[in-house]
Amino acid sequence: MAAATKPQIRSLFATPVAIHFLPVAQEVNQTLRPLILEKAQAGNNEEGWNSGPGFESWGADAAQTIFRVARDLADAARESDFLRLVGDIVTARQSEDTFKTFREAGRQLGIDRLAEIGEKCERDHDRYADDANRLVQQMFVEHARGAELAANVQTKSAQAEFGR
Repeated sequence: MAAATKPQIRSLFATPVAIHFLPVAQEVNQTLRPLILEKAQAGNNEEGWNSGPGFESWGADAAQTIFRVARDLADAARESDFLRLVGDIVTARQSEDTFKTFREAGRQLGIDRLAEIGEKCERDHDRYADDANRLVQQMFVEHARGAELAANVQTKSAQAEFGR
């Protein structure tokens, strides 16, 4: 009797959680505290208080620091979403073999239900793989366009700085 292989656990549609340490948190909080308290005391707080849409401008440099860190975290998450989706596509391609095995085994064994399950899973898989591949391509193009735009801005900035 052959030994059973160990199951492999892989993340599929995993939920990322970001944890980030902000070295200047104490200074940022000290700067923001009086500004926030002033705004909170001046406003209507019946349903609780929130900073409103202008926080980045009235929160001074401290608010801009927080927004910069938040944007960096969002960008990092997008990059890892791309890699996660690529990994999911690889896993889906491996699953395709399983679905084909169900379909063919059902046909050879005369088990119509098993063949139907394999066929349905294969069709659903193909639709998922097509959608996932389109999304990965779109994410790649958006990333490349962003990098191209950033490079153009840096080139124009350097040209303006050096008078070229």
